[in-house]
Amino acid sequence: MLKKVEGFAKNQLYSLTRKDGGNCPDCGNVVDLPKSLPTGNLSCPACGWEGSWRSLDNGKGPSLILQEKPSRSQISEKENSEGREWLIPSKKRLNFFLIFGLFFGGFPLLILILTFFGGKFETSLGLIGTIAFFSIFILIGSAVFYIGLRLSFTELFLSIKNGEALLIRKLLGRKSIERLAADNFTGVGLYESHESNNIPVYGLMLRAREGKPIKFGVSLKEDEKRWLGGRILETLPDQAAAENLKTAHFPARSQSAWTDIAPEKEDFRGVSLQRQGSGFRMKISASRNAKSMTALGIFMVIFGSGFAWIGFSQAGFPFNILGLSFAAIGLGVLGRVLWTLGGSRVFDFGREELVVKTIQRSQEKSRQQFSRSTLKEGIIKKSGESNSAPRHSMYLTGDKEVKIFSWIEPEIAHGVAKWIEWWLAVEKSAVTKDINQGIAGYGAAISTEVSKPKTRSVPRNRLPIYSDAQTDLSASKSGRWALRAFAGIFFVVGLVVLYFGIIQITKGRASAAWPAVAGVITHSEMDVNSDSDGTTYGADVSFSYQVKDTGYSSDKVSFGDFSSSDRSRARGILKRYPVGKKVSVHYDPAKPSEAVLEPGLKGGTWLLPGIGTAIFLAGLIFLITLERQFRRKRRDSPI
Repeated sequence: MLKKVEGFAKNQLYSLTRKDGGNCPDCGNVVDLPKSLPTGNLSCPACGWEGSWRSLDNGKGPSLILQEKPSRSQISEKENSEGREWLIPSKKRLNFFLIFGLFFGGFPLLILILTFFGGKFETSLGLIGTIAFFSIFILIGSAVFYIGLRLSFTELFLSIKNGEALLIRKLLGRKSIERLAADNFTGVGLYESHESNNIPVYGLMLRAREGKPIKFGVSLKEDEKRWLGGRILETLPDQAAAENLKTAHFPARSQSAWTDIAPEKEDFRGVSLQRQGSGFRMKISASRNAKSMTALGIFMVIFGSGFAWIGFSQAGFPFNILGLSFAAIGLGVLGRVLWTLGGSRVFDFGREELVVKTIQRSQEKSRQQFSRSTLKEGIIKKSGESNSAPRHSMYLTGDKEVKIFSWIEPEIAHGVAKWIEWWLAVEKSAVTKDINQGIAGYGAAISTEVSKPKTRSVPRNRLPIYSDAQTDLSASKSGRWALRAFAGIFFVVGLVVLYFGIIQITKGRASAAWPAVAGVITHSEMDVNSDSDGTTYGADVSFSYQVKDTGYSSDKVSFGDFSSSDRSRARGILKRYPVGKKVSVHYDPAKPSEAVLEPGLKGGTWLLPGIGTAIFLAGLIFLITLERQFRRKRRDSPI
């Protein structure tokens, strides 16, 4: 039975490899694959490489260089006895960052300008809150817009002469120069700049022995990076090229070195696999989507707070309830991210059974065990799409069903599938049990397959991907402080709004004990404000009173009073306070000029502190999340 499963798994995997195409892992040359599953090693006619079909690259990775310049590339190249030069013109086209930054920051800026010059604020608190709220979006949008501007409108001049690297960036008439001396320029490769739909986006990097490397080319097309990187790689002497390969890694597919057994280790985003005897351990980080979930939580808190503000101050129901609900869900998402940090699901694919464990805060919370004999095959199904990129689910089926993934990138699903197919197909009677050797798998294949040493020049057909390139902001000290500053914006703005809200609550509570004097209503009419967002109605009421023979006037009906789209509410206030009516005025003994008709805390008094608390908590959770990630990275990083 196991032999049938083994044959089926191998044939299915080979069919997929043959469909994608196979390239030599050393030189990138296309290797012809026979229709049926090969029983021995394959060889590359170009460089003499020999190995299993499992070691072939599918040719779609970013690391294999191109010998010919892409036909539509606008990069110009000059070559002389001293070296090579390249002029990389700016793209001068819209990109995602420009559009996102323009909308995310531009519209709030326009609204703030129109509100500031055309709006009417009953108190300075309303003005401060409005500026604070929209400033968050304007700052974020401006930063993203600048990134997009650099990507699309920066012209690059790159020179590699006599071993020295020079890069000149020109953006909107301003120039910046970066240099690497000949004795400091040690290699060229790729680095991961960011992710798009959970797929890495690479840029080119000129590696420095000491100091800061030169990074560029993120906006170039993939084939342009592979060609330009190859041309730069050709300028390196053999010794430098060999050292360059030692300090880098390659994508998981070509790095894995599959033969008839699984590699020692393979890593994907948030998923690590480690071979253990005749099985393996897979660890899935619970916080692999922490970045996107944190961004989603902050977005929901900010927009929910904004909707709640609009609902309580102008639009009324249902905007107030929807806004509060949205903000509460956002806080829940952020709390969930904070709770799951450091957690993981661990799958131990052992000799006789599969053990699934849930780990939270270094403690095992749950455990499930499945006999290996009850599990027959792995199944991958399409679950849906995320921004037009497919997402898969994965199961182990048989007498019982085990869910591995429910929403995962296809490359991770197929990568893990190779390990599971190997585990299911391992013939246990043929497993080598030599503990000292630590080898397990197909015993005969392991004992007979011997790598043949070959004398070849240093390979120059592949660009290394630097694993220590500090691709994320948290990898550098300045980047960590930038992230802290970003989180601090929410923290400080929320604190300021909360401060003014607390002052309002304090005054409202104190006003219940203020002394009262007789007064009279001097003005009472409906205040109507109309704009593109609708019409709001407020009660414009003024009254006069005397304290110790000194006359005063005020227009505050209650603390936390606001205009809204509910006309009946304003009409009710005007009905209670017609012109000429004698009223009881409560004034502050320490400051008699401050008075109110209805003392105490009202519903609207809690609006400002509620918004401030939501923004403050979002910033606080964001800061705590960042600090925990920083500490974990410092703990896990090698010394």
